[in-house]
Amino acid sequence: MSHSLSIVIPVYNERGSIAETVGAARKAVTEAPEFDAEIVVVDDGSTDGTADAVGELDGSVPVRVLRQENAGRFAARARGLAEARGEYVLFLDARVHILPGALAFLAERVDDGDGEVWNAHCVIEQEGNPYGVFWNVLTEIAFSSYFDEPRTTSFDAQSFERFPKGTTCFFAPRADLTEAFGAFSTRYAEPRFANDDTPIIRALAARRPIGISPAFACSYRPRDSAVPFLRHAFHRGIVFLDGHGRRESGFFPLVVGFYPLSALAAALVVRKPLALPALVAATALAAGDLRSARAGLRGGARGRHVARGGAARPRQTQMICVVYGTTGELIKLAPVLDRLLSRGHPYMSVTTAQQVEQIPPLLEQFGLPAPDLWLGNGAGGRDLQTKSDVPGWLATVLTRFAREGRKLRRGLRTGAGRPLVLVHGDTMTTVLGAALGRVLRTGVAHIEGGLRSYDWRNPFPEELNRRAASKLALIHYAPGSWAASNLRRGIIVDTGSNTIRDSLEMCPPDQTPPVAVPDGRFGLVSIHRQELLDHRDLFMQTLDELRAQGGVPLLFVDHPVTAAAIERYGLGDRFDDARFVRIPRLTFFPFISLLRKSAFLVTDSGGSQEECYYLDHPCLVHRLKTERREGLGENVVLSRFDFAVLREFLADPDRYRERRTLPPAAPSDVTVNDLEARGFV
Repeated sequence: MSHSLSIVIPVYNERGSIAETVGAARKAVTEAPEFDAEIVVVDDGSTDGTADAVGELDGSVPVRVLRQENAGRFAARARGLAEARGEYVLFLDARVHILPGALAFLAERVDDGDGEVWNAHCVIEQEGNPYGVFWNVLTEIAFSSYFDEPRTTSFDAQSFERFPKGTTCFFAPRADLTEAFGAFSTRYAEPRFANDDTPIIRALAARRPIGISPAFACSYRPRDSAVPFLRHAFHRGIVFLDGHGRRESGFFPLVVGFYPLSALAAALVVRKPLALPALVAATALAAGDLRSARAGLRGGARGRHVARGGAARPRQTQMICVVYGTTGELIKLAPVLDRLLSRGHPYMSVTTAQQVEQIPPLLEQFGLPAPDLWLGNGAGGRDLQTKSDVPGWLATVLTRFAREGRKLRRGLRTGAGRPLVLVHGDTMTTVLGAALGRVLRTGVAHIEGGLRSYDWRNPFPEELNRRAASKLALIHYAPGSWAASNLRRGIIVDTGSNTIRDSLEMCPPDQTPPVAVPDGRFGLVSIHRQELLDHRDLFMQTLDELRAQGGVPLLFVDHPVTAAAIERYGLGDRFDDARFVRIPRLTFFPFISLLRKSAFLVTDSGGSQEECYYLDHPCLVHRLKTERREGLGENVVLSRFDFAVLREFLADPDRYRERRTLPPAAPSDVTVNDLEARGFV
């Protein structure tokens, strides 16, 4: 059966793109002889010769060019619709290529009576384009219930918010579109800012189901440089407000909170760039409905599920991708990765290289293979040291992911089933790895999930990172019952204790520290957190209190960020060669050997707090709050930046030696056993 079709393409200053768009449309038409098609290009006042470029095109499908003064996409579409001659209309944007076979799929469905209104499955081009990665992150998380399992299906007014939709590539009877356009209204006096996507499609969905399928697909090429991207993003934000600033929209609460929250977020990033990755993820999460994705991984189960290892039904072998960027993550992942390899389970290793200098020697210490993919390079080849290093590093990570994402996706598909992205902890990489896992349409498992301080400012940005990772993850490996109790959704596996316990077991027991050790007792100091280093007076008083203690000599670890703060504040004169001695930063094994020989540790590291707990070693955690419970009230003291507490600890650290009995199972074994039981390895 033959049907007439008008392909309406509104265009403004797209001379470089329009030929490919028209060419792709013509090719799709030739594959669908059931459609007697025309192409209607509406030039919305272009100043770059777009209309002339269209007029120069030759082809079997006739092209008409309509010209008008610039009035915006809605007015251009309305003009094209009014001039269309076809029984059906396909709206197509100028930067969109309809993919081969798409119109043939529609012709078959229309002839069979399987639906006359279709929204295209849109593939956002990402390779070499970090802006494409950004749009794809937002889209795939916001509509994860569809993108986790792309399929031929339909949505109506009730399920409207769960599916991607837009007139970017949209097919419907001309009569239906004409009626919807006639009833359209906008809240803006200027129609160029009107949202002609959501209200029109919502009106159509109220009348009949709208189909969507990967077989009716298009590709979208986003802007690939900063100024056009920002200009387009600003315009789309205004349009979004018009379409979703209505109570019937599921995004209405987001619109209500957009302006105060965006102002707060902007101010936060200016003051604290370390929050940027968490805020990027939070922006996507605010639009997302992850419930159906979680339900899909649970096989339809609802509610909270806590397990002590996989009771799930085994599935086919799959490939795991492990994402890390810091030594803290790698140290705690090492025993899990070691067990995977020893049991014959290959994995893909990806690093964002926040600590690019420290990762290679640490991998060598643990006997683990080099990363399969380096998404970052630190700050020009050195570890990130200051807040100003973060934006450039993040841009590099997103750009390389845009370039390598397709290769990464192919590598993950080498297994026979759905792959899994494995992340750890509370770093910027934790959030990015989980978000990239969602973009790659994999499940995400979070090791060390569920830790909370319940104060987003302390520790910052770790608390934000953990919350974002928990929202993105589908499987949570919680290091104890308290952490598990903080989680509400997804698959929650209580591993009993932290994997750092197994990392310590991998350390040689008789290694000699590579630094000069004082005769007799000595203390160890390791501080490097920005919440301390960013406050000169607090940092200076901390050094003065440590220097003034009249007990044992102190060895002070010179982390690069700490050394930079000492130089920045001019505090080098606080140290000497006998009582308060600066030593170079050590890798994990030598540091643990030095820690075991010391009498106590003063630190601001949550990881070192855990190490001291499992070693039953006196420890003072010098920070305002900690999200970790290990050792508190036993061998660990939290100072809360109270220097009286610090002085009391230094006066008699030996009285802080006590540790509860540990669970018998190694947490890394629990984790790998669960991955095996669930069929992920």
